[in-house]
Amino acid sequence: MRTRRRAPLQPERRELRRGQRVADRFGEGTEVTTQTDQVNIGREPPQRPGRRDTGRAMSEESTTPDLVELVRGILEDARREDWDAILAHYSADAVWDMSDGMGSFVGPEAIRGFWDDWWSSYERLEIDIQEIVDVGNGVVLAAFHMEGPPKGSTAEVQTQMALIYQWEDGLIVRATNYANLDEARAAAEHLAEERE
Repeated sequence: MRTRRRAPLQPERRELRRGQRVADRFGEGTEVTTQTDQVNIGREPPQRPGRRDTGRAMSEESTTPDLVELVRGILEDARREDWDAILAHYSADAVWDMSDGMGSFVGPEAIRGFWDDWWSSYERLEIDIQEIVDVGNGVVLAAFHMEGPPKGSTAEVQTQMALIYQWEDGLIVRATNYANLDEARAAAEHLAEERE
């Protein structure tokens, strides 16, 4: 009698819409692990090539802040225009870099001034988070859509943006803005490798 070997269980990747309960989407009793806004079903989340599995070396109760959740909170604070809450995560000499020739802003006062000018030119701005990824070594990539009508207009302006956050000692030291997600992803991966 021949014995067939079973292939190891591969996690199945499905998306979970914002506000949707895991049980509603995948059934009661489903065990999941989450990474950004995606759900992995299976025993272990898939390992991405080139990323280190530091979970095995760390204790069960890590005191390291979850950078993905911190960035998600920052983007939620941006929806409310709560600049004080956001800037609490920035170092005193942090840089906000537009990377597209619009310039760089150094320090919380300059960054706040840029944000105030940018947001005040719209009636309202909505942020729809697409993904937030901890690339490693203190580098986090956040991709999102922004939409809103400029002041005095009824037309909606829509744009896709990506930010690369560089974290050191629990604070953001640099946030670089990209209009092209593929460019941002490549830059984030390169930066994470440089910081090893």
